[in-house]
Amino acid sequence: EVKRLSTVWITFLRQKLPVRLYRELLIMLPEKVVPYLHNPLLVTDFFIESYNRGGSHSLMALNGLFVLIHRFHLDYPNFYEKLYALLEPSVFYEKYRARFFFLTDVFLSSTHLPAYLVASFAKKLARMALSAPPYALLYVIPFIGNLLIRHRSLITMINDPSDQDASVDPFDAEQANPSKSQAADSSLWELKTLQSHWHPTIAKKAKFIDDNLPRMEWDFSERLEGGYAEMMKRAKAAKHKEAPTNFHKVEGLLNQKEELLSELWTLE
Repeated sequence: EVKRLSTVWITFLRQKLPVRLYRELLIMLPEKVVPYLHNPLLVTDFFIESYNRGGSHSLMALNGLFVLIHRFHLDYPNFYEKLYALLEPSVFYEKYRARFFFLTDVFLSSTHLPAYLVASFAKKLARMALSAPPYALLYVIPFIGNLLIRHRSLITMINDPSDQDASVDPFDAEQANPSKSQAADSSLWELKTLQSHWHPTIAKKAKFIDDNLPRMEWDFSERLEGGYAEMMKRAKAAKHKEAPTNFHKVEGLLNQKEELLSELWTLE
């Protein structure tokens, strides 16, 4: 029965499918179908072809490949190179951005990943953050911080005791292969720049690099769905202190202390 079911699924996935159905399949296959197939690796080609379609299909296809790699021992060495290629500034404006960063966090959750690989993702995210919309920075900054918490050896990217020349950044932003980007030899100066951001919450979040890293990771999940509307809602709900508009308490139109107008005019 399992073999027959597997044959039916493989045959079905080879058909030309409507875009909406195709997208739904990419979401549900990894958890609801793949584990029950006779040979889960038979859907590898389907996920690879889906990645080549680009856009949201690429991300959801990587989720399927991730499941095959970790549960069914698929040998796919280019996985993180494919994920790295999806890190582009345009992702901040996509409808699927919440799912993208949620899954990217899952893909990078292992502490057994090479430090140089994680450094490339942290550095590229930091570089993208310089031109990212404010709502995206509310989860990108703690995301970068979590990568450093998982890989303590990367603390040199925010606190390098050596006398390395900081005026030259060795990071190669054009390098498609994360293993060759030289990010581990770079610094996260972008976060220092964000400490001067006009939004006080963002500037405050970026200051985590000035202190010792915490043991626990930051939870930024509730920020993933947010946009400008969410930021405005939070700003309106926040309580602000009343700011004085004068040095002295106003007691009338004229006759104010140290007021030049009252010296030049009188109502008498």
